[in-house]
Amino acid sequence: MVTHISKIFHDGPHYVNASVSTKHQTYLIADRNVFAFYKDKNTFTLIKGWPKMLPSRVLFFPQAAFPIKNESAILVSGNVLAAYELKHNRVTSINDLERYYPNLPEDFRTGIPFPTGQFNTYYFLDSHNLYEYNMNTKRIIFSQPLKKYLLC
Repeated sequence: MVTHISKIFHDGPHYVNASVSTKHQTYLIADRNVFAFYKDKNTFTLIKGWPKMLPSRVLFFPQAAFPIKNESAILVSGNVLAAYELKHNRVTSINDLERYYPNLPEDFRTGIPFPTGQFNTYYFLDSHNLYEYNMNTKRIIFSQPLKKYLLC
């Protein structure tokens, strides 16, 4: 069953280019707008003061994102990344994705640290596949079709 995003994230965007979750919040990015939500039981509530515009240093619409340490995230479009402090809506650097994270899957949409809260291994997902990526070796160590993974 398909549920429209506005049914889950009241006061949120009608579409999302990228999203990222931390231990305490979920961030939805629609073009240059960032919406921050906290989860209370089964409800996502927009945090006071949000949405906010991405800082002007980010000259792209993020197409993918993944969390990193210190409640920050990497926002990605093509081969460009922005290191973004989620809580403070601040960009700390703009860099070349391939330089810092070589061998990532092409056209991935999100990355999820696994196990949760640790940042050595990530699951990256594109439209059709799940990839396990080792942050120390900067290599994909496993991949499988997303349909097969979701059946497990």
